[in-house]
Amino acid sequence: MKAPRKLIENISIHGIGYIFLEHVSRYTRVFWSLVVLTSIGGLLFNNYVLYQKFNEVPDINVRTRQVFSNKIPFPAITVCTPLFAKHHLGHIYNTSTLLLKKGKPEVTLNLSIEEQNYLASNIHACSPDLSINLKYHVENRTDKNILKLLNESSLTLSEALINCGFKAFVTDCSYVFNRVLTDRGFCYSFNLQSFKTIFNENIISSDFHSYKRSNIRKSVSVNNPLINEKLDDSNEVLKWSLDRGYGKDHQDDSVPIKAEKGKFFAFNPYLNESDTKNVCMQIGNIFSFYIHLPNEIMLPMHQEHYVEFKRKREITLAAKSYKVDEGLRKFPPKIRGCYFEGEKKLKFFKTYTKGLCEYECMTNYTLKECGCVKFSMPRTSDTPICSVDNAECYFNSMMKWPDYQKTNDMFEATCGCLKSCSEIKYEVKYDKISSSENVMFVYNIYNLSKA
Repeated sequence: MKAPRKLIENISIHGIGYIFLEHVSRYTRVFWSLVVLTSIGGLLFNNYVLYQKFNEVPDINVRTRQVFSNKIPFPAITVCTPLFAKHHLGHIYNTSTLLLKKGKPEVTLNLSIEEQNYLASNIHACSPDLSINLKYHVENRTDKNILKLLNESSLTLSEALINCGFKAFVTDCSYVFNRVLTDRGFCYSFNLQSFKTIFNENIISSDFHSYKRSNIRKSVSVNNPLINEKLDDSNEVLKWSLDRGYGKDHQDDSVPIKAEKGKFFAFNPYLNESDTKNVCMQIGNIFSFYIHLPNEIMLPMHQEHYVEFKRKREITLAAKSYKVDEGLRKFPPKIRGCYFEGEKKLKFFKTYTKGLCEYECMTNYTLKECGCVKFSMPRTSDTPICSVDNAECYFNSMMKWPDYQKTNDMFEATCGCLKSCSEIKYEVKYDKISSSENVMFVYNIYNLSKA
């Protein structure tokens, strides 16, 4: 059946008429048939390419809006002293210039067995070069329990911090700080979630029980702090998450505390310099502090901030909150480039963040390379802890780790550490530094966050 001439002449697509009109020659009709079919095929192929591209890399637009700061948590703050050792190691430091001579096993320090034991535990938190040098001086040690010796020789919370407070000052810093295990040794954390809500407690080694809070108060009263109740660490449930934010049952004194306008946090670091020595030969009595999410322990990849003893430093915090639209859940995590809550499980930690994922993967890499892990790495109770003899290996593995992430084809398959679909980033601004006997840190969050 021939198509009506009037209809064919009115078709706007050029070339169709040459296919169906009677007066057109056979060769012309074949030529235009091929042209039209090729055009339709090219159009369909182009649409297919665009569809595939959208599937692989969705076109995500970022929208910015302001939210009240009390919708996000005040950060966790972890404070570390310089690696100080108490009187146990007093004899070592008369020969500190010799310690700085790299790779000199013939240098004799004449250390007692006790001093060798304590030095062997402390140097794990030093720089790699110094640790490798110092290991030659602890060959006769008898006690190889790193954590026990590190705990005995490092400063307690009351020896390192005085007059701490959040909204109000108290003389006992254990009311707001918890002593925790980090790659810098034992440090002190504020506003950190409970052991039960951070770790998979049936898997993680009991060495990490230091994260169990023993004296943290729900709130602090200036007049009588003893009347305040302690946080119930054993029965605490998760009341905040990156994806869902705060639940309806969250109370003002629950951890993590909300970052409401005008809240401040402060503490006075302290050192009895006559009774402490710096194992790592760090220049100056410098305290380090790290600002991180309340559901993350302090990690090696967190930014380090400094303040010197007897120097006053004030900082202001601003926070930015990022959240991926729920509509992107239909795409696989690899395509959208992030994980929603519950999409990826970690072995040692209950909640997922990119930092915790990379820390677990770094631990697995170190275990594979050295047959042991650093004392602060997440591990099971039967995972070997590297001794001083293995220090060079695990330091080297940690130094090679960034390149391994970028160049190893198996990294993405074995680790797959994408960012979280909800993120909070804290920005630090230093206000002023001054000499002061009354040392104090002040943290204020007063800016609105962006989401």
